[in-house]
Amino acid sequence: CPIACRQLLERKEPVRIIYEDTDEPGDKDKKFDYELFDVLLKTRDNLLKLQQDRELTISQRMALSLGISHDIERRIRAKSLRNKNTGFLDKLFAKKNSFTDEELGDIEKILKYYKKSDAFEKMCKNIEKSEESDWFMLDDEEDKKKILSDMIFTLCTMEALKPTWIPYLQSVLNIRQQMDNKEYLESYKEFEAVTDDIEIEQLLFYFTYVYCCQSAYDGALLAKIKMAVVNTLIIKELWFMCWLENDKTLTMEDKVEYAHWFVREVENSDENMEQWDSLMQRNPRFSLDNIFKLL
Repeated sequence: CPIACRQLLERKEPVRIIYEDTDEPGDKDKKFDYELFDVLLKTRDNLLKLQQDRELTISQRMALSLGISHDIERRIRAKSLRNKNTGFLDKLFAKKNSFTDEELGDIEKILKYYKKSDAFEKMCKNIEKSEESDWFMLDDEEDKKKILSDMIFTLCTMEALKPTWIPYLQSVLNIRQQMDNKEYLESYKEFEAVTDDIEIEQLLFYFTYVYCCQSAYDGALLAKIKMAVVNTLIIKELWFMCWLENDKTLTMEDKVEYAHWFVREVENSDENMEQWDSLMQRNPRFSLDNIFKLL
């Protein structure tokens, strides 16, 4: 809804989620993993609080969100692997293995760890010690521009709900292709200087709230938070291109238009959502390495 989009982007205070219990009895689905869903609800609450911590930069909040989802998904997958090894009768009667006490303890430790004020610094140090030591480091000046262009290009392979969507994306890619790396980076730094991080926070919050608990059906928590981060970065990039084309001006109407347009094209198609989720899980263009280099 464009009106809701405007209200979200214009809001300067952190968004509050209001929960309301109902007296209506719900039908229990024996195939649904309620224990996993409870873990995801707790994880989502922690992610949303982290994303509203304005003592951190928005890039740090995105990176830590990815770190939390990566670490917790490892415990979810361990539980999932045990379920795959259950016997025929257990599967027939939809009996599921629970998290072990150790796994639940690990999840609590992870959530507590990422609340610490030095969590980002420690995460960077851990990455430096690992095989992923080049994360956060662009190989050359062209890297950031190319990574984002590759991500935007994948949207051109998906179903278009509005006929002008793919031609618009192609025009964006053409403009980016014509810009030399120095011009792009200098312009982007100028754009970031006039960008309100609170608006970026609100987008990230929205996508995380909507996507996080969908991983109750497939356990792919990291892919859902990747989607939240990538969606936010792409919308920001569309704003940047609009800012360039309009002599370095960007109105709230522009921001609402492009944010709403992007969300409509991706979320209003089940086929697109499935493809987007699959890309986050399997396509190297959306690897953690690439995403971290954009932050």
